[in-house]
Amino acid sequence: MVYLRNKLIKGHNYYYLVQSVRDGSKHRKIEKFIGKERPNDSELNKLKIAFLLELNSKNWIALTKDDYNFIEKTRLESKDYMNEEQTMDFCINFTYNTNAIEENTLTKEETENLLKKDVSNSKSFKDQIESFSHRKVFMEMLNCKKPLTVVLIKKWHKDLFESTKPEVAGKLRTKNVRVAGFKAPHYLDLNYLLDDFIAWYKENKNKLHPLELAAMTHLKFVKIHPFMDGNGRMARLLLNYVLNVHGYPMMTVEYKHREAYYEALDEFDATQEEEVFLRFVINSYVREYGGVSS
Repeated sequence: MVYLRNKLIKGHNYYYLVQSVRDGSKHRKIEKFIGKERPNDSELNKLKIAFLLELNSKNWIALTKDDYNFIEKTRLESKDYMNEEQTMDFCINFTYNTNAIEENTLTKEETENLLKKDVSNSKSFKDQIESFSHRKVFMEMLNCKKPLTVVLIKKWHKDLFESTKPEVAGKLRTKNVRVAGFKAPHYLDLNYLLDDFIAWYKENKNKLHPLELAAMTHLKFVKIHPFMDGNGRMARLLLNYVLNVHGYPMMTVEYKHREAYYEALDEFDATQEEEVFLRFVINSYVREYGGVSS
């Protein structure tokens, strides 16, 4: 994840791009001086891409020129890309996949019949309510012009679960948890960690490429694990919130790729290397919009 660093030397500003890379069995930070004046956001993104390509030529990172070219081409071709029907189709696909990852039993067809045609079925009433709730929050997120805050995150979580899990809806967890080997942060640290998360987002929202920002927002949020349930669903909603507010087409983490998704998260747990999860998100995004992922 490339970031901009400002060094104050003898009263003068010096700007550098910085990236952590693997060098043999170790990691080190590579810096590149880019000038004494901060570039504008558009120029900064171009400089970051060029820097990534330079590092990639040395086989230090996994990002490629083809990825970025395809992502930007997709964005430019997709201005006002979804009409009402296409928005609903995306919502159905996103709702089905994100709920299925969390063991919701509805099939894609059943989710479509429920959300598009209001046709119920004999399966779990709770699973159907979850789908309705997810559609509601997705549509709210889609039209949201508010900045990202802890209050907004809690509201969306409450709206997702108040009809099925009211005991946890919109409430930070009050005990420590371990999920599949991952030890979540201490519950007493959650308020501080969420405030720090929002501060990180504000600082980086105009620095990182939006797809990098979306991936890192997901990763940082899910590792805080602030709620007793629904952290994955919230993380995937936040990923699309970031893409949408930056004018990029949204994406779906597909149920059929859930093993690769969890493996990328697990590898971050083990190594604290963000590039693995970023690579998964980029591959998923490129694949969803018809490109060839590496």
